[in-house]
Amino acid sequence: MNWKLQALGALCITIGLAGSSAIAADSDGDGVDNWIEESVLNALAPEWYPQFSRRLQPIDWMVRHGYAKVYRRSDGAQVGRVPASNVALTPDQFLAQMAAASVLWPHAAYEYRWAYFNRDQGRDTNDPNDPFDWNIAVAQGRGVYGRVTPSPDTPGLLQVQYFVHFGWNETDTPPGCNAGNHEGDWISVDFDVDATDVNRPRIVRAWYHNHGRQVFVESADAIAFSGTHPRVYLEHGTQETWPFAASGGFQPGQVPPCVTTNRRIDFGQCTLEYESACNGGYTSVREHEGLFGGYLIAPKNIGEIAHPANNEESHFIHQYPGRYGSAWEGGCWWLPFDLVDSESPFGPTFGSNRTKMWDRSFDVTLQWPSCNNQSTVWASPVGGSSPDGSQANPMRTLGGSLGVVAPTGVINLGPGTYADGPLTIRQPVTITATNGIATIAP
Repeated sequence: MNWKLQALGALCITIGLAGSSAIAADSDGDGVDNWIEESVLNALAPEWYPQFSRRLQPIDWMVRHGYAKVYRRSDGAQVGRVPASNVALTPDQFLAQMAAASVLWPHAAYEYRWAYFNRDQGRDTNDPNDPFDWNIAVAQGRGVYGRVTPSPDTPGLLQVQYFVHFGWNETDTPPGCNAGNHEGDWISVDFDVDATDVNRPRIVRAWYHNHGRQVFVESADAIAFSGTHPRVYLEHGTQETWPFAASGGFQPGQVPPCVTTNRRIDFGQCTLEYESACNGGYTSVREHEGLFGGYLIAPKNIGEIAHPANNEESHFIHQYPGRYGSAWEGGCWWLPFDLVDSESPFGPTFGSNRTKMWDRSFDVTLQWPSCNNQSTVWASPVGGSSPDGSQANPMRTLGGSLGVVAPTGVINLGPGTYADGPLTIRQPVTITATNGIATIAP
């Protein structure tokens, strides 16, 4: 069947992954060639939309401006610090001093917590003698860290992750309560990617880590893009990641179709996802409207745990075992709800962050409507702004339709050109085009 004569335009459909490069090099030992990792990381690098001007914080900047406090686990007493005095170090210099200190303070019995020489400058990444902000991050390609490895969930797909560190997390809490504030903040977005065409990788599904839960994007048609770059909207104060711009969280009318979550933040009759629903004018989910533009920053590959990338920031992320802060606030005694994840975090490869970010060990039970596993999905290249696969709101792409159709389901393609590029179809599905029906099955 000649697809070009039907509704699919210049679409090329293939079964299986594209061949690898003739000369392979795989520095991190995960089975994905270096050139594929770099190509995919850069092609899908997010465009970040911070709500206001809090600066991201590169690891080398953080290390120059701080030290690690050492606490005894048995009684919580502080027993030392690394380095011993306020000396600006490189990440590798710090790791060397930490390795020497671990003879006295092994991590099994002691905990490391980061602190800044100048607390206010450190928390805000605001040293006038060592300036850094979003524009510098763009110009210098600093502050965003990435990883590409085979997907643990779907054979043939790649897992592509991006991580950003901040010096402070500022929650929105009632007067007289600082619950949830903490030094250090790691944010992450996570994509499953079809790299059948390495030059045109395609996001299949996504996870945005958000307030200790996950926001699931079930079809790439639910993501806003700038070219090939997915937009990531960051909450005011907390930097939590979102795939869409809004003033609140999971509330009717706020969430686009095909975006769901494994947890809503509710208490009793007060829905904390959205400010106007709560008395007192505070909310757990803050505005993330992207009002001030986006920033596209070249990511730095950090490799895998067994084989870190050969750069100092990667070494630090993989080897520093402590928390990225030493000051945080728990719940206030009079609050009628508990806050989660309020302590300073570990890095992406340690503690709870390794579990939920690096290893994807999170709850997949959904607490918001899903658009997955539809028996019939409609698609049109001129689909509306809120595609959900219905005839009234068709998906915009064949790839987006494949993300939500049920096995053995039907995709009805309206006329026009679908600019998907090569696609790998991984389940039996019937595709109906203008002039006929084609059944494609593995």
